[in-house]
Amino acid sequence: SENGSASHVRYVATPKHGPIDETSQMGGQHGSAAEDSVLSVAFSPNGQTLAFSSGSAFGGGKDSTVWLRSTRNPMEIGRALLGHQGAVNSIAFSPDGGTLVSGSWDNTIRLWSVASLTERIPPMRGHEEAVSVVAFSPDGRTIASGSDDRTIRLWDAKTGQPRITPMTTHSDWVRSVTFSPDGAIIASGSEDKTVLLWDAATGHLRELKPLKHNASVTALSITPDVRTLAAASWDPKILLWDLRDTSTYIMELDRHLGPVFGVEFVTDNMVLSCSDDSCLLLWDLRKPNQCVAAFYAPLPLKCLHYHNTSVAAGDE
Repeated sequence: SENGSASHVRYVATPKHGPIDETSQMGGQHGSAAEDSVLSVAFSPNGQTLAFSSGSAFGGGKDSTVWLRSTRNPMEIGRALLGHQGAVNSIAFSPDGGTLVSGSWDNTIRLWSVASLTERIPPMRGHEEAVSVVAFSPDGRTIASGSDDRTIRLWDAKTGQPRITPMTTHSDWVRSVTFSPDGAIIASGSEDKTVLLWDAATGHLRELKPLKHNASVTALSITPDVRTLAAASWDPKILLWDLRDTSTYIMELDRHLGPVFGVEFVTDNMVLSCSDDSCLLLWDLRKPNQCVAAFYAPLPLKCLHYHNTSVAAGDE
């Protein structure tokens, strides 16, 4: 971390029912802390492995490693994925859990075999600046990536070849990309303070009018029923949008005191968020703007991922 304190993945449990309790901390090879901020965390689909990466959010830092750790034995020696030449900003597991995708400040995207810890194919190149976010489609066939070059790109997850021409509407760095659970929609968020909705098959905009925030859009999530989009921002608010009518947002969550860097739906009515204010909050959308559980970390929280009844949150 930049302030000299140790950075960890905070592994916390039972968010559906509260309270949110920390069960363990994870670091690098021997459970030690990461030297830089934890930039991304991801549970494997079966929940038995947690992947995380660390570095500086501005591209510096000493670490360009992706770590794989057992959730059943947090102190077990971690497995390292080595190859990137810059901080790894984003990671995601394939739906079958056999592959991990990573995007880096070295402008590349890499596909890793979780079993062998080796790259499945040569690095995927095309972005002209840092890759800030990567995501698998629900069927595992497509990877979406967003970059500081202001584009979103879609890639064949088997061959690494581009599926379509780059999606170029954003006017500033792309900070967040997510697929809808049915795979039909891609949502992207940018430093240009907008969210764009794309047709995942064609790469064309579904909505010509962008969804507007007052600051950079840092994280996105879509409900399992594909009706609601949550967009987190530096402002520091979370806006909720009805995907059937995006003319205006339907709810605002504004209890965080610092930029919101992570948001993820637990159910259609429950959403988690983490922030630079060091808080991990659980919201019940049936109670407008009310958090029903909270976890307070000793350092600012930069990312989160939810699985079953557990949450992993990375700190600075």
